[in-house]
Amino acid sequence: MFSLSNSRVLSSRTASTATSVQHFQCDCACEGGLSHDKGHSLVLALPLQAELRLSPFPQLYRTEIGNNLCLYNAESDAGVSVLNPAAAHVFTQFDGQRKLGEIFMELRLLDAAASFNDLTELVATFEQNNLLYRGNKVPKPNIEPSRKLGIWLHVTNQCNLRCTYCYLGKTSEVMTPEIGRKTLDALLDSAKEQGMTEVSLKFAGGEALLEWPLVEELYYYALEKVKGTDIVIQPILLSNGTTITLKTAQLLKQHNFQVAISLDGLGEVNDKQRPFVNGKGSFDKVERGLNLLQEYQIPFNVSIVITALNLPKLPELFEYLLKRDAPFTINFFRDNPLANDGLTVDNPELIAGLRQGYAVIEQYLPNNSLMGAILDRVQLEAPHRHACGAGVNYVVVKHTGEIASCQMLMHKPQGKIGQGDPLQVIRQGELQNLAPEQKKGCSDCRWKYVCAGGCPLVTLRTYNRFDTRSPYCDTYFTLIPDVIRLEALRLLKYAA
Repeated sequence: MFSLSNSRVLSSRTASTATSVQHFQCDCACEGGLSHDKGHSLVLALPLQAELRLSPFPQLYRTEIGNNLCLYNAESDAGVSVLNPAAAHVFTQFDGQRKLGEIFMELRLLDAAASFNDLTELVATFEQNNLLYRGNKVPKPNIEPSRKLGIWLHVTNQCNLRCTYCYLGKTSEVMTPEIGRKTLDALLDSAKEQGMTEVSLKFAGGEALLEWPLVEELYYYALEKVKGTDIVIQPILLSNGTTITLKTAQLLKQHNFQVAISLDGLGEVNDKQRPFVNGKGSFDKVERGLNLLQEYQIPFNVSIVITALNLPKLPELFEYLLKRDAPFTINFFRDNPLANDGLTVDNPELIAGLRQGYAVIEQYLPNNSLMGAILDRVQLEAPHRHACGAGVNYVVVKHTGEIASCQMLMHKPQGKIGQGDPLQVIRQGELQNLAPEQKKGCSDCRWKYVCAGGCPLVTLRTYNRFDTRSPYCDTYFTLIPDVIRLEALRLLKYAA
């Protein structure tokens, strides 16, 4: 029997999940240049008037999860909403034509105890989650430029692994402290001038932990540099995980570092893609590093590169990580001149392989959202016009002081530290990280602010142009509803 007072809406925006301290998501140029929705301009009049007419957003994605209705607005930062049958019944009454008072009178026929206040509260929740809007014009998303600067410091070119897909030719070269300080001077001054409020400072290589004293020195220098400003520094270490020791774990915890650790499979699956220089496997050492990160409650994320070799074993890796409450991010292999042959996966195989992995996720649903983690370059938390920060708010600095718009373009630097504002140099460079409205096949897509057209470099290398959709578009379009469904199931499990 219908009861208005029993209407419930679960939402990614309001869910109070018991998220563990170590959960964060990071992937190469993540966060540095995304534009984020500040919400549609909705004015909630209290109390809502009986003459009010409201309409569902035309871009709403709808699907049923059991007896519940799942809704997702790709032009909102509200995430996924799950309506129980009572709330779903109310929601379906709104068509932009009928007045709120009329809808209420019909609901009273089903529930004599229904109050107008119950209805107005539920409608307010619909509006807050960007499911309904008032007025004759559909509100447009207010996607503002990010105020976060992403800095990738390539502190060393040396590495103890020889991964099959790596884009770097390894040498023993290391960034000098002088180049590091000069780099931070230029980039943090640029951040101040351009009104940035946060800097994601990523130390990478090679293997950055091989130069930990330099990492530590440059981090402290950056903190001193922003003293007295509104800028917050978030240090992130990108590591293969094999060099994490008890001592480094303690230091990472002490300095409030986040860590992105690489792992592509269990046992020999990982070892085939990520062997040591001597050919021996690295899994056991990575697992030791993972254990230390969890023991010291260091925020970390496991970065998984999907290739033709490890895709069939993805379910086993997902189960391993989910059972130990280890957050992870999926990255598709990016072909490059130094990578082994036979690693690329076509869309049909990707879709089939990922769906096998998603079935495991459904079995072991985590308490942290995966909306920005389980489909390469796809982020459903908030609409954005750039798939990553490359060419926008993200600067890669080589150990030599040369700068590039993406770590995979370090062999084609666009300038050097000391030769003008590095961020402006990047924005005027060859890499064009276009908005989806400027890409063929993207402008009319309902998911254009979710994937933003995918990695611009992959598109360029595939089609020799930037202004078209990603070669992975079919995978994105097919699997985005799967990701939404998993988030709905997660809400039903944890947010009730």
